[in-house]
Order: sequence, then C-alpha cells, then structure tokens
Amino acid sequence: MSDEQSLSERLTPPAQLNALATTLLTSAGVPPDPATTGRVRSRRGATALVDGQRAFGQLAARRAAAELAELCAEFAVGVVAIEDCDHVGRLGEYAADLAERGLVAVAFASADPTVAPYGGRERRLGTNPLAWALPRADGRAPVVMDRTTAAVAEGKLGVAGAASTDPGDFYRGGALLPFGGHKAMDLVTGESVVVDGGKRIRY
Repeated sequence: MSDEQSLSERLTPPAQLNALATTLLTSAGVPPDPATTGRVRSRRGATALVDGQRAFGQLAARRAAAELAELCAEFAVGVVAIEDCDHVGRLGEYAADLAERGLVAVAFASADPTVAPYGGRERRLGTNPLAWALPRADGRAPVVMDRTTAAVAEGKLGVAGAASTDPGDFYRGGALLPFGGHKAMDLVTGESVVVDGGKRIRY
C-alpha cells in the first residue's frame, strides 16, 4: 500500500460519514439507501449518465466504471458521467481497474472552491483532481497517475502540514495554491468547465 493510499483511507471515512449525515438530515422525503450502487439514467451511443442517487460516491463510481467497460467493449470508446453523488475517493483506483481490463482510462472530478488562482488569495477554484491509467503487457500492473490540481491535497495539508507552517490557516479560510503556478490555470479552470460547466468556480 502506498503512502497516498494509506493517507486517503485514513482521511476519507470521517468525511464520508459527515457528508452522509448531512445528506440524511437535509434530504426531503425518504433518506437515500447508503448501499445503493447508482443507476444508469440514460445511454446514447458510446455515452452514458449514471445517477449516484445521493449515496456513497465510491459505489456510484464503480457502477460508472462497469458501464464504461461495457461501452468500450461495444464501441471501442466510451464516456460516462456521474451526477448527484458524494465524494468518489481516489480517481486512480477506477482508472487502474479499467486499465487492468486493457483500456486506456482518463478520469476527472470537480470540487468545491478551496484553491486560489495564481496570484490570488481567495478560494475561487476546486482542487479538481484528475487521473489516467495505461495498461501494460505481460500482466504487469498498469501505469497510473492520480493527482490534484492544487499544489497539495487538502488531506495531506491536514495530516502533514508540509506546505504550510500553520495548516490551521487553511481551515480558517485560507486557500490552497494551484500546482505549477500560472501554467496550471488553464488545466484547473478548463477541467471545471468540462466536468460541471464551471458551476463551482467562484467568480
């Protein structure tokens, strides 16, 4: 298990439970089933839309990955989007699973604003993680890249504080910086537009 995996597994459950509790308390009508795996809401050609049904994002993401594999088997290419779900966890996990099936996989996600634009000081953009995975021959593990578009992930800031002398500043309203300085702004902004139409960008 890598440090990245270990860190993610330590940090994700409390955040997931808090988000689920909020969902259960604020949702109108019958609370969602936390065991739901999501459902395919629509399918058109090599594209599909998965409804996460407001439950755990990991389950919806696995459902989306399975649907994507089916599309690729039929069309040799596929695009699947997920809506109405909680945090999906590490994108690289799903990309790697697809690569192990012989597929080249790319995954994007949007996030609430916690990143300041290059030269800025206020939270305007999400960390907008991205991942890709490439299959390899001879049964070897796929090549996987999984990263945030911020200089450091929020979870690492809270645990290690490597990017700040006082990580508490972030939780008092501070902002993360984009990786790569000004060179990353097109990627950070463009990914947000591709994933959710830029709805989470704070103008």
